[in-house]
Amino acid sequence: MSVLRQRRGGAAGAGAGAGATPAAAAGAETKGKAPIKVGGVNVYKALGIIMLVGLVGTITRYYREKDPTQRHLVWERIHEDAGTGFLVYFWDRSGAFSAKEQISAIIDKGEPMVIINAPTDTWKAVPKWTSTYIAETVPELKGVRSKKTSDVFYNENLNSMAKAALEVDIGHAPTEETLESMATQDFFARTASNGEDGSASTSYEYFADNLFEPELEALRLDLASSNESAPAAESGVEVFTSAKRHENAYLWLARSRIKAALHYDTANNFNVQVMGRKQFSVAPPAQWYNAEIYPSFHVSARQSRLPAPWKPVFGKRNVTLMPGQVLYIPAYHLHTAESVTDTANVNFFSRSRLRIGHKFWLQEERIMPKPLRDLVVHHPSEYPNMVAIFVLGFSVAVKNHACASRTDKKYDLESIKPHIAEILERRFSHDWDAYGCGDWKASQCPDLSQTVEGMPEPIRKSFGDIFADNLKVFKHEPCEQLHPVLDMFLADWWEATVAAAVGFDKMCLFLRCLTLPAKNP
Repeated sequence: MSVLRQRRGGAAGAGAGAGATPAAAAGAETKGKAPIKVGGVNVYKALGIIMLVGLVGTITRYYREKDPTQRHLVWERIHEDAGTGFLVYFWDRSGAFSAKEQISAIIDKGEPMVIINAPTDTWKAVPKWTSTYIAETVPELKGVRSKKTSDVFYNENLNSMAKAALEVDIGHAPTEETLESMATQDFFARTASNGEDGSASTSYEYFADNLFEPELEALRLDLASSNESAPAAESGVEVFTSAKRHENAYLWLARSRIKAALHYDTANNFNVQVMGRKQFSVAPPAQWYNAEIYPSFHVSARQSRLPAPWKPVFGKRNVTLMPGQVLYIPAYHLHTAESVTDTANVNFFSRSRLRIGHKFWLQEERIMPKPLRDLVVHHPSEYPNMVAIFVLGFSVAVKNHACASRTDKKYDLESIKPHIAEILERRFSHDWDAYGCGDWKASQCPDLSQTVEGMPEPIRKSFGDIFADNLKVFKHEPCEQLHPVLDMFLADWWEATVAAAVGFDKMCLFLRCLTLPAKNP
């Protein structure tokens, strides 16, 4: 054994002995210290165990929520009510499923659903809220919407496209609604003043605001279980919304007979009936074709121009919610509501995969890729034709590849045109002139007979990339309802793409060209 090895061995062996270095001795002394204990329990070990248990619990909950077996166990509590046509879910309060697991399973089911025995049944607000109590708790309502001519309310949807269209006065009717502050007592006490001929009410109001506004805090505190020991995550507003999503919770107050316009939302919607009775009608996305929805740049985007009662859309599928009950309305399902009595509702909107995908589709680089924009500068005469090919070719590709395993009809340039024409006619034909189509001539339209293969290589590559990315949005969606939602996406995408290409003032002229046969007359 070498001297070096002997010394190393000696030093190691001496470690904590008398011959150890000061540093080694200090280390040995540290190792020899007694652990921190509280009541005989090692604090460090206890903290480690707590963290491990928490991590295991988080992982377990995650996989329980994703577990198809767990989801199907929740679905076994669902039945169909023959009288209303709605599915009904009986909420589990036994602890077999957490609130989050049940909410996830309901969303995954993808169908409108009435939820009974929900935690909302136990909210202090359910027996407590009356018009008198609300007026005493929140004396003034800011932003009451008022109308004199109709009991149907439309929410103005001034998205970026609507604002741009408004600047050139395209497709925007002046609003009939006014906003005013009002004493809450007056809001509920104001009776409908009938005309001399006994006609219907000429005064209509409703109120909506974010539930987490400071002035509504006192009411929000009532949205908790009367059982003080019940965990908030299983019984309060936390069942439907997280601390990070407070902007998606709304309080609605409405006088009797007030109606919400026929419309669809791009988010999932849990509507909690807190006071009074409200009747809801819900229809699947397939009824979008019959609803005559306003264009995406209109102030009433996502809403129907059809007058009430919308029976061709809904048939007999409606339900009246009682206090404590919840109605789940999936994204892109058409719906409306009417207050049977004075009502108070709380809405919780949760982001849907489709909503995220919809926004993704309408990003600037996806509606007008750079190679297409460059044509304006370098080859302006080819620009309209390339835009037409881009719109038509993309529509054909998307319709043919979504749910490709199904034996649906396959589209080509000829067969996609009637489909596009039908959708555009339903959106615009009631008043083409209002959208700038008064001087339309078919002879001014671009060549609609060219195909994607005729595109210059940079544009064709952009087309392929955008198509592939946009199609990923739908890979987890059930095929049964996919094609109507695809057409909703496509209609908005056509309008956004053409507006970006030719401007709002010429958009209608170009869109109307897309209703022509593939070969121009």
